[in-house]
Amino acid sequence: MFEPIRGFPSLQRTPQADLKPGTVLALVAGAANAVGFLAVGQYTSHMTGILSSVADNLVHGQLVLAGAGVAFLLVLPRRWTTGSACAHADRRSAAAVQVRIAHRQG
Repeated sequence: MFEPIRGFPSLQRTPQADLKPGTVLALVAGAANAVGFLAVGQYTSHMTGILSSVADNLVHGQLVLAGAGVAFLLVLPRRWTTGSACAHADRRSAAAVQVRIAHRQG
């Protein structure tokens, strides 16, 4: 295994256990933003790119674009939550159907 990341995975969720992978992910997202901005003049990573774009648009006085970015940041987590809830409900209903079929057959 790559020695600097040995011990990153942990079975116990603690702030210390989450700090290393969280830091690495933040550094990777920042690097993706920087490289994307230098290469194509646009922030390219997902959530951090949108937030960087909002800040950049505010600095340049482009309030409509900054507002659109803020609106997207407010809506996107709700979509993830809704998608997750729907997926969970589908699994529960599929499991309930399987239980009913097993009960009828049993």
